[in-house]
Amino acid sequence: MTQFFKTLEAAVPALLIVAAASMMSQAVAADSMTIAESREGAALIGDRPVSVTLAPTSPVSPGGLLRALPPDERLYLTIEKLHAEGPVEATYEVYLDLPAGAAPNRSSPNYVGDFNFFDAESGRRNVSFNITKLMMTLRSTAALSDSPKVTIVPNGQAAPDAQPNIGRVAIVAASR
Repeated sequence: MTQFFKTLEAAVPALLIVAAASMMSQAVAADSMTIAESREGAALIGDRPVSVTLAPTSPVSPGGLLRALPPDERLYLTIEKLHAEGPVEATYEVYLDLPAGAAPNRSSPNYVGDFNFFDAESGRRNVSFNITKLMMTLRSTAALSDSPKVTIVPNGQAAPDAQPNIGRVAIVAASR
């Protein structure tokens, strides 16, 4: 029995290091949380606006979860896995919860930003937008829906054979 305790005593520092490393990796993963994401798969973006409804990643609706987050939480809208068969030669405006019938306008409180497909042939290009202030505005004016919708509006004409598309859209919360 004495040998067992000596072996255990010798192993404790190594076990503590493994446990600490495990806790640190969990803490890093806990620093961000996907609140809502697209579920449709790849979306082809052409010459007309495209809207993507974001589904909750938990039983709570995205709008409800977003309203419940602490005000110091940073929020990001990510557009992932941009891909094109060739140069797109157009940019795209992004809007969050653009009201039905509202014309896209960069002075709109729902305007998020612009992105392009530069170097998107690999399909590994992602873009993200800090939407923290936008979300505070939408929360304070009760304009945040329970199922957020992202509208992507072409600004220019894509090359006919470019076939720009996106793989995923998500809202992510990240601790400061």
